Amino acid sequence: RRIGEAQMAGHFPDGTPAPGQLLYRVLDDGGTAVGDLWIGPRSAERTDAFWVWDVVIDEAQRGRGLGRAAMLLAEEAARAQGATELGLNVFGTNAVARRLYESIGYEPTAINMRKSL
Repeated sequence: RRIGEAQMAGHFPDGTPAPGQLLYRVLDDGGTAVGDLWIGPRSAERTDAFWVWDVVIDEAQRGRGLGRAAMLLAEEAARAQGATELGLNVFGTNAVARRLYESIGYEPTAINMRKSL
């Protein structure tokens, strides 16, 4: 919790996005908000390496290409800010999201493993 609070304070001082933090509302064809996208530099030292901090599409709206469109927007927006790479975290059990990311060119950079005892 302490680490999360410190990160949020750095990304949103005074409750507003810090420079470089980009927040978008994902809209459907009718203009209704159906999700959110948050990207920004992964660290102050690597402003050319952007990170997808959060991307969410309402469960009832999934499977319509909105997540793909949000990710393509993320790439375009990061590139416009001078980013040369865009990273993200996806849970290994989230096969649908993993297939989406792989289909648009994302590759694993690390794999965490565990075994229930």
